[in-house]
Amino acid sequence: MLKNFTFKPYEIFKIAYFSPFLGIIIFSPEKILEVNPSFYNFAGYTKEELKNLKLSDIVATEYKEKVKLFEEKLLKKEKIKRNFSKNLKIGARGFEPPTPCSQGRC
Repeated sequence: MLKNFTFKPYEIFKIAYFSPFLGIIIFSPEKILEVNPSFYNFAGYTKEELKNLKLSDIVATEYKEKVKLFEEKLLKKEKIKRNFSKNLKIGARGFEPPTPCSQGRC
C-alpha cells in the first residue's frame, strides 16, 4: 500500500518547512537567506532582525569560533564536513534553546 505513496522532493521540503517542530535556516557565508516560521518561534528573532545577521551572529558563544571558520571555508569554497551544523545552539539575545538532556531526555 505504501509503495504507491510517493512525494516529490519539493513536497517533502514544503512539509518540513511548515512543520511546527523543525526550525530551518538557509544561509550563505555573508548572511541569513531564509528561515521557516518555526525558526522564528524557536530562536526568538524577527524577520527584520535576521535579515542583516550571519549564522555566526546567532549561535551560542561556545560555537561562534567554529561557525566563523565554517563561514570562511564556505567563502573559499573549501570542503566541509556533512554533519557540521549538528547540535548548534541558536537563539536570540543569549537564549539557548533547551537540549534533550536539559529536559530529562538523555
